[in-house]
Amino acid sequence: MNEKVFKAERISTPEWYKHTREWNEAGYWDAEASICPDRASAGQAHPWEITVRLGSICLQPGDHVAVEFNVGWTPHAGRPFVYGRQPFLEKWSPGYGATPGFDLPDGVECEFAVSEAEKMNRYFIIDMVIISGVIPAGGTFRIFPANPEGTLLKCAWFAQEVPVPVAVRKKDDKFYKRLRKIPLLHVTGAQPRLWKAAATLQPEHDRVEFRIVAADLENLNPVQNVPEPQLMDCEGWKVLGMKRYEGYHGAPMWKGTASRSENAAPHIEVFNREAGLYGRSNPVDSSLYGDLQVYFGDLHGQSSRSIGFGSEREYFWWGRDAALLDFVAPANHYGGRENITEEIWQYTLDLCEEFNKSGRFVTLFSYEWGGFENAHRNVYYAERPGKLFVDLHTHKYENIFRLWDALEEQKLKAITIPHHVKFIKRMDWNEFHTGYQRAVEVYSCWGNSEMCGPHSVQEGLKMGHRIGVVGGTDTHFSQPGSSAFGPFEMGGLTGVICDRLDRTSIWQAIYNRRCYATTGERILLDIRVNGHLMGSELKSDGARKISGKAVGTAELERVEIIRNNEVWKRIVPDGQNMVKFELEDGQNIEEILLKPRIPSHHDFAFYYLKVLQKDGHQAMSSPIWIAAD
Repeated sequence: MNEKVFKAERISTPEWYKHTREWNEAGYWDAEASICPDRASAGQAHPWEITVRLGSICLQPGDHVAVEFNVGWTPHAGRPFVYGRQPFLEKWSPGYGATPGFDLPDGVECEFAVSEAEKMNRYFIIDMVIISGVIPAGGTFRIFPANPEGTLLKCAWFAQEVPVPVAVRKKDDKFYKRLRKIPLLHVTGAQPRLWKAAATLQPEHDRVEFRIVAADLENLNPVQNVPEPQLMDCEGWKVLGMKRYEGYHGAPMWKGTASRSENAAPHIEVFNREAGLYGRSNPVDSSLYGDLQVYFGDLHGQSSRSIGFGSEREYFWWGRDAALLDFVAPANHYGGRENITEEIWQYTLDLCEEFNKSGRFVTLFSYEWGGFENAHRNVYYAERPGKLFVDLHTHKYENIFRLWDALEEQKLKAITIPHHVKFIKRMDWNEFHTGYQRAVEVYSCWGNSEMCGPHSVQEGLKMGHRIGVVGGTDTHFSQPGSSAFGPFEMGGLTGVICDRLDRTSIWQAIYNRRCYATTGERILLDIRVNGHLMGSELKSDGARKISGKAVGTAELERVEIIRNNEVWKRIVPDGQNMVKFELEDGQNIEEILLKPRIPSHHDFAFYYLKVLQKDGHQAMSSPIWIAAD
């Protein structure tokens, strides 16, 4: 009987990052692995089978083999009583998790361990150590992530090219090295269940561009092999043309244009009776914003280059052809899987350039800065930048004031938007820069940062900060526009009000605070004070005329006009999706002015609009600031 001298390890996500950063620079083992099946639909359950074929090395007692599964893999296979439990178990327990198994050559014994569920866990690692025997060079062995006799393992619910890294650590080595060739699982959309449609008002205001894809319910993934969509006869709409294209991972998508009369229904409705599919677009309204229109996008997300999953290419591809957004910005938080290099940074910039098409889809140059003393900021450039000011080794830019100094020296237009200001590294509103800190993230997968406490957005506004508001999902699955927790959870989107869809206009509108935030739905909202749009600063000694409109994607619960962080007026619609208002604030301006607590020339008051829907989604406008004339 062999005595167990060697022990398998439970590898945490931070520990695993150290290994992945190392193997990206240290080369790979001469070995390869494959997965069977290598194609699956989103969320498909299977035992899976990973075959490893060694090259010029052998595996001896004390050598480790590790297999990485991201947190998209789940073991419950639809059984709710085990949802959220540890995906992999070390002891067979039917119905409660997948138990890995190994098919090794004769005479070879092993033991294994799996990483434990933990806070901020992003990967589950199966670690196997050889206890006795030798797998010779050129030899093969198999790993079953889920014992076929037990609970099966569901693959990721998102349609992507999903790598399953396999790595080896020799007995005397410090770090794992990845195999030369690792398994790649091609995950496609599952059964089509609905049409996903988006509509964008065009600059002339006489046409609407619409995009349509068929989607599943697992993750609203685009689905292949679907029939043609049909547009329902909506009063006031006239379809001018529609054409099919190849979209995300080959899934079909349709693009078209339509005209609409002033009194037309706000949505396009799509159906296919034979397939039982129906969908409705976001609302459009040509009466809002004067000669401007609103574009929707996601300003923040991660890919496998930072601390997420999925490639950067898939990030842009998903945003354009799956989420049907108008613009995206990756804002990667580098320093997870890979050490950031100039080559990686330039590759990201090149991808931004490749996907950026004025009038169709806009990408912003961006990255997430933070992780030290200060709250995280997302940095957005108006034009292609040079150096990336993220130094994870010397901490040269660890202070926000150093970052601002470095941006100043670069002499490029940039804005730095605080991220999740109430969570993790919380916001200190004494940090102040009128040129760079022009907006703040209020909605994301981290939650709602509008109210409550010294780090909230309202606290910054009360102190005198002139900041607009934006939203972003902070997806960690390379899927802008989709929440990090699932397709129907809340995240964040930004509505930008400008005259055209191009990089300069989108960036400048955010800088000018002509933007608002939603929890993920494309709600329309407009608020004006004396005719001035959100983001404006004006002077007034007389009564203020407060006007605006909100068009929801669902029935509205209430619409609130906020003055100096207090509800000034509340409108409760009666089963309506739309509210229009014209009000007057006749209170003496001197009676409502606030004293700034940061450097400012004037006492001030401010108004903003908040919309709450009965489905739980909400939207918040950037404020409008008033000073005495």
